[in-house]
Amino acid sequence: MAGHSQFKNIMYRKGAQDAKRAKQFAKLIREVTVAA
Repeated sequence: MAGHSQFKNIMYRKGAQDAKRAKQFAKLIREVTVAA
């Protein structure tokens, strides 16, 4: 179970980073759409 706990921690951290990156990506697309 110790390994599972570590994996869960990594997944959580990666999820937070992916969410932040996705938000920036969505903002970029919105700006491009408005400019086009």
